[in-house]
Amino acid sequence: VDLVADGAIAAGKPVIVTTAGKAAQIATQINARSSTASSSIHENDKPDRDNTHYALAFDTSKDRVVLATSRYANVANISTGIGTSTVSLGSDFQYSVGGKQPALIYDPDEGDTWLAYRDENDSNKGKIRGLVIGGTGNTTLSNDTGAHTFHTGHTDTVRLVYDTNADKLVILYRDSQTKYYTAIVATVGSNQGLTFGSEVGTGIRGDEGKMWASFDPSVNRVVICMANDDDSNEGYYIMGTVSGNAISFSSSAKFQSGEVDYIKTAYHAGEGKILVSYKDKASNNYLKHKAGTSSSSSVSWGSAFNFPGNY
Repeated sequence: VDLVADGAIAAGKPVIVTTAGKAAQIATQINARSSTASSSIHENDKPDRDNTHYALAFDTSKDRVVLATSRYANVANISTGIGTSTVSLGSDFQYSVGGKQPALIYDPDEGDTWLAYRDENDSNKGKIRGLVIGGTGNTTLSNDTGAHTFHTGHTDTVRLVYDTNADKLVILYRDSQTKYYTAIVATVGSNQGLTFGSEVGTGIRGDEGKMWASFDPSVNRVVICMANDDDSNEGYYIMGTVSGNAISFSSSAKFQSGEVDYIKTAYHAGEGKILVSYKDKASNNYLKHKAGTSSSSSVSWGSAFNFPGNY
């Protein structure tokens, strides 16, 4: 594909295609702006474990950021803020009277953003619903079919992953009674209909909030990192393979010896690596990060590094 460059592009650097159809180099840093946009969305819960009380996702088809917290979601146009000090927000959308601990993921195949959460107003069941961006200037959110229940028991620590190979949603959560981290696969149908597979446990128990997951397209696996409550909250990971509406797991292994918390994961497309960050209790509670190279059933983790400033 031949594209016209939008500004200077260094050799070997990743690019994106702008709305003008030109290639622009991805920024290596983010410059702070002098103002913020406000919304009536607010959160009274204390985020004492991690940021499970709010979520963000980027809709590439609409060039909008979807944000969610308890009960409400909104859409932001960050393009208007590039080179300026403004960000445009749409109208608040109440997705649930009792929605808590939201998770968001964008589905590029269907062009919709999915929101999973714990419904405090319905026995803390685990639910998921699709969000559609529309309206004048793509500033409003709506929902086609309402909420789907993926777990009828008390649910927390909800995460969402999109498997680009299988074109499936993978919902991860913790059953609050058994404490087991669990997964379920969902297939998207017409009008945001969902077909669920069976719930499959990871075999690892943990405390609320101490689990995160990302999809590694280099091996087509879901990589889940968590603190293992049955092994002094040491850092464990497990790999999930999606086939149809089912998910199967590899054997679990450690990504970090010693107690961990505040776990986050991400996939680095440029390097083809899984990244994990966590709080290392044995090292003065410093935040650390590692990069891992995935195979079909395991991850080879590199050395741990402190975040700059030793936070």
